[in-house]
Amino acid sequence: MTTLWTPVDFENNKLKDTVKGFDAVYNWGSTIEVAASAAYEGSYGCKITPSSSQTTQHACGVKRVPYVSRIRQAFYFHPNAMVMPEASYLRICRNYYSDETNIHYVCNIWYYAANGYRIQIGLGDNTGLITSNGVLTTLTNQANWNKIELDWESGSPGRLRLWVADSLKDTLNVTNNLIKILHPCLGTVRATSGAFSGSYLVDYWEANDAGDDF
Repeated sequence: MTTLWTPVDFENNKLKDTVKGFDAVYNWGSTIEVAASAAYEGSYGCKITPSSSQTTQHACGVKRVPYVSRIRQAFYFHPNAMVMPEASYLRICRNYYSDETNIHYVCNIWYYAANGYRIQIGLGDNTGLITSNGVLTTLTNQANWNKIELDWESGSPGRLRLWVADSLKDTLNVTNNLIKILHPCLGTVRATSGAFSGSYLVDYWEANDAGDDF
């Protein structure tokens, strides 16, 4: 097993760091920052404020890893003070090969007034397009931290699984045997509406290439 990166706990109060942060941090309209008030564990966490005008790719942290055919990752998500329009979503993570047009899997947070915040995964095939979308799972804690885990693997078929609070919630399968991951991303990488306000929190992100439990 290769530890792709150790828990991103932001304890050095930096986003970009070779051990605890990302290879690159982009702020395209939105803001991604370290904040003491954003911590699940330790003294610092990551506070992400979506732009009120950007609806395309923006604000994300990127970690370049070796080309891998499997990646399992876990992180903690907090809705915080985020306000979202009805039936809209934020893409809070994605993983891709060479650029944002070749996205291999995604994790979205949706909002519905009747259900609150809900999470959904999407899995791409060999074309680099998302061809399978999962069920909507209501987050266990609507106003607190939620542990989220994703396990992606290429194959015939390949697979993507989602856990919330250590409970398996969804499994998707498509043929994606030609695909490998190079750039895991964290942050507000796509929004479907400009009418967002507030921020959300992410902390303690970790990943490996063997599918081992955290």
